[in-house]
Amino acid sequence: MPAQIQLPDSRARRTAVLLVLAIAFTGAVAAVATNRYVEDLREMAREDPDLAIYQAVLAIRLLAVTIGVLLVGFAAWLSHLSLRSYRAACFPPPGTRLIRERTVATGDAARRQARLGFALAALFAVAAVGLTAFLWHFPTLLARV
Repeated sequence: MPAQIQLPDSRARRTAVLLVLAIAFTGAVAAVATNRYVEDLREMAREDPDLAIYQAVLAIRLLAVTIGVLLVGFAAWLSHLSLRSYRAACFPPPGTRLIRERTVATGDAARRQARLGFALAALFAVAAVGLTAFLWHFPTLLARV
């Protein structure tokens, strides 16, 4: 049986480009905002060190929760994609919009890729919980030193 080719979707390409641009813009804004926040925190530390420490702890914990939510969300999406692929015994699963041409894997090869997706999703979920817990308790660990 000849290999099946799934063709790219032009709307998916545009969506992917817009998503990458949005992420890059968000990252740039976050970098500028973080730089400004750190400067404000340094100034606050001169006036009221306890308040500056409290604000820094809040910022680290907010970062921890944000990273955790993003990683869990990605793990959920990846496990959903893997489940669809495993059930259909083809990868990419039917209905998936691609940004480039791809050979469709079927049967055991598709299920193997789906199992790899499940393993990676579990790894991301464990990393989300571990990293969030570490960052949440990190300020407390620093206070003990």
